[in-house]
Amino acid sequence: MNCVEVKYYLNDYSRGFLLDEVRVEIHEHLNWCNKCAKAFDDIITTSSMTGLKKIIVNPKEEELEKIQGKIEKNRSTKKVVPRIFPASSKISSEADQINNSLMLKVNEIENNKLFVIAGIISVVALGVILAFIVFNHSPSAFWSVEKVSGYPMIESHVLIDQGIIKIGEKLFTDSKSRARLKVGLVGEIEIEPKSEIKIIETKTSEHRLIISKGKIAARTWIAPKLFSVKTPSSVVTDLGSKYDLSVDEQASTLIQVKSGWVLMEYKNRRVLLCAETTCISDSSKGLGVPVSNEASSTFKESLYKLDFENSSKNELTILLSEAKKKDLITLFHLLKHLDNESRGMIYDRISLLFKMPQRITREGIVHGDKDMMGRLWTELGLGSISIYHYL
Repeated sequence: MNCVEVKYYLNDYSRGFLLDEVRVEIHEHLNWCNKCAKAFDDIITTSSMTGLKKIIVNPKEEELEKIQGKIEKNRSTKKVVPRIFPASSKISSEADQINNSLMLKVNEIENNKLFVIAGIISVVALGVILAFIVFNHSPSAFWSVEKVSGYPMIESHVLIDQGIIKIGEKLFTDSKSRARLKVGLVGEIEIEPKSEIKIIETKTSEHRLIISKGKIAARTWIAPKLFSVKTPSSVVTDLGSKYDLSVDEQASTLIQVKSGWVLMEYKNRRVLLCAETTCISDSSKGLGVPVSNEASSTFKESLYKLDFENSSKNELTILLSEAKKKDLITLFHLLKHLDNESRGMIYDRISLLFKMPQRITREGIVHGDKDMMGRLWTELGLGSISIYHYL
């Protein structure tokens, strides 16, 4: 690829939209072309500062906008010279009277129109406000629920076929029953046996439920951050995904993401899970980091000890020796959560698995440089810079 082609794709490259083959070509180009690397760094830096995706304006469109601006300016400053017609003073006088009469009529009509328009606007505004109050804040807001098997219960009432569950109500399933929640236009949630859930919020801007125990399978198709699930040891925010979530008797949370992205939070710690990753959160020990379903058993065992048993550097050494490319998302999260010495060890292992660009330095990563971490996330192909901003 040449510089023109690379710059054309840089926005999509930073957002993780390109095919792997194209990403590899751009990555190789950025390693030796300082100009394109600088352009890419500017995109990442601007995105990190504002949390917005940088938009590259087409130069031709800029020129057209400048030309259009000049035309509008000329129009506003151009003098209009009235045409002069020969006429007698009598005709002019009568014409003036007719003109004044017409102007009075026109003003009267316009004033009436303004009153009508103002009335319509007031009615519409009142309707919008009432609709917002009724549908967005109504205490009787609900989700529809249907029985899949057995006899689920909403509070003390048995669900025979279909029904509704309101804010504040609990749904229970025993060992032989299952249910399905339909969350408006948000998605569907399968409630597995031996589960207990409770709706705590449902409005156009947010949908939230609590799962105290059991298992759910969630599938959504809405904009990010509109649906979340609270457990005794985490808050799971849907970024448009499909996942299974379970809470055991010790109040530990296990999430397995099937597709899309999920943000998981607990005690001021955040992690991002993509498809085919798993994460554990313990109410007493805290939140772990995501791990690929394909990671080796030794890798998973060492990670568990690092997350929850305060293991020594020897355990990190074992984990790093087992790390493969599919484990990069785990290594990236460890970079954010471990000490400087451990970050140096992780950086060295990533450098063996992935050709590190020159503008991403060991020193910058060890010291947690925010912009450099964003570049590394994107370069590793973990996801878009907009997803990274949730961390």
